[in-house]
Amino acid sequence: MNSAEKTFIENTPRMKIDLVDEEVPCSTECLRRTNLSEALADESFREQVEILDSIISLIQDNVISLKNKVEDQLFHLGVDVDNTTYAIYRLVEEGGDLIFGSDYLKYNERIIFQGDFNSLNTVYKKISSMREDQDVKSLCDQIRNLTEATWRHVNKNLRRMFEGGT
Repeated sequence: MNSAEKTFIENTPRMKIDLVDEEVPCSTECLRRTNLSEALADESFREQVEILDSIISLIQDNVISLKNKVEDQLFHLGVDVDNTTYAIYRLVEEGGDLIFGSDYLKYNERIIFQGDFNSLNTVYKKISSMREDQDVKSLCDQIRNLTEATWRHVNKNLRRMFEGGT
């Protein structure tokens, strides 16, 4: 195992998936910006990272689908679409609830919407409905499952490849 491989195994570089803030192992593009870019010269390693690229691309497609659902159902109400996408994903996967302020609705310090009480209540009800929607739940679960799959791939395939010397 060379130095770059050892570093990768001991401290796998990470990146975040936009909008949902899920950490995944670095993609090819991400690795090119690290001190491990030389490891991409190894064809076996590059092939394994390309598998990660494919999984990450699927995650990003699902995130875009979730954002599109939020836009379709809530944009006309004036919500922050990015923060609402994050909130709905986290609400489905982690639970919890939105926080009502005097003129805002937020989740994990992210402002979802600002307005009067009646508007806040309308947005709250729409978000509550969306988080129970089976299509939304399915998208969120797919994002989480694919995120976990990236780490399984690193732990199972890349680690084994480096430790086995293949």
